[in-house]
Amino acid sequence: MANPKGKKKKEKEESDVFDVKVRSKKTRSDRWRLVGRAIVILVATGAALAVFWEAGSRVLNELVYHNEVFEIQSVEVETDGLLAKRHLKRWSGVEKGDNLLGVELRRVRRDLRLIPWIRTAAIERALPDKLRIEVKERKPIAQVYAVRHQKGAAGFEGIILYIDEEGYVFPPRNRWMADDAQRSSSKPRPAITGLDISKLRQGRRVKSDDVLAAVRLLTRLKNSPMHDRAAVKHVSVAGENILKMTTFNGSKIVFATHRFDRQLVRWYTVHEAARRLNREIGYLNLSVSNNVPARWKSESLSETQGESQHPKQKNNV
Repeated sequence: MANPKGKKKKEKEESDVFDVKVRSKKTRSDRWRLVGRAIVILVATGAALAVFWEAGSRVLNELVYHNEVFEIQSVEVETDGLLAKRHLKRWSGVEKGDNLLGVELRRVRRDLRLIPWIRTAAIERALPDKLRIEVKERKPIAQVYAVRHQKGAAGFEGIILYIDEEGYVFPPRNRWMADDAQRSSSKPRPAITGLDISKLRQGRRVKSDDVLAAVRLLTRLKNSPMHDRAAVKHVSVAGENILKMTTFNGSKIVFATHRFDRQLVRWYTVHEAARRLNREIGYLNLSVSNNVPARWKSESLSETQGESQHPKQKNNV
């Protein structure tokens, strides 16, 4: 005979299992319903955004990018150098009739900076129809002698490259790049010698510390009292933290690769002392901290005009 209590317990367990299954099924159904609603909302939102985006683009195109009011009527170009404005306009890639607001200023600035003779470029919109371009050109502080393959022939040819005050290498400007009224003969720059020309890259900054030191020396010299008193022919990168300068009148001046202002003052002092003695500096070693070695030229200034000769003299200054 079956146990009534056991039967009731079994029936209760089966009822509990059934209730759990029903609740689980309902929970899954609710979850899928929420997922469906979320998908519908996302699709509807995306569709609405697409419609608004399309409508906004059309309005923007009609009111801004295809609006004749914003068509460029003039491109104003200013430069602190000799590059012709017509070439700067062409290099900018901007033409008359382009939409002013559609011009990508960053792209114009980048394209101009790729020109090796241009150091900086500033671009500005002047509503409703004008674009302003201001260019600062690279100014050569020195030149170097290099070689390149001859065009259309075997062998090599010598060329001149310029270095500016920041140490960037660039080729000489072609004469056709300047306006007729601004063309002038290219005056020689002090040459930097003794460097490894294979490491020079046009449009890039020199990596050699000694060459950069020579550039700094020439830059400091341009702002010193000796600028108008000595014409530099070349500066030799001699290594060992020294630079050897030769002037057009034959003076040999040795510099350390640091503290140029102090050395230039000492050079000026010796130069003035030589002038008072009616002499010229033949050799001067400014890399020495104390008792600077100096030697006058064998002839005084008056002797170069035909007077008697004097023996070489060497002094410590």
